[in-house]
Amino acid sequence: METARVGDQTDLLRHASVERSSLPPSATASSPSGFSSKRVSVAFNQILLSDFFQVISQMENTEVKVDACAANQKLTIVMKNVPVRLLVDAISDQLGLTYEHREGGLFVGCR
Repeated sequence: METARVGDQTDLLRHASVERSSLPPSATASSPSGFSSKRVSVAFNQILLSDFFQVISQMENTEVKVDACAANQKLTIVMKNVPVRLLVDAISDQLGLTYEHREGGLFVGCR
């Protein structure tokens, strides 16, 4: 697996795919958790968290701010066909991060 280059969004997105669930279009707009109903597959090797959340930002069409305490951490992950919320929850739990939806986007910080 390749290491995604920092700042190269085309390369980052090449390793992530998005699949719409079989729900009607009105249901895919957003779930009560603040995330859409999109299911995604990702495969990254040693990607900076700031770059990973940039990809999430594009998938969710929302702004994501990553606190400096987490931005330079690296992540290796492979997940297939999972809801975006589950992906973010798994990473947050594993790395000791917190996240909250605020007006205008998602904020990721450290516990």
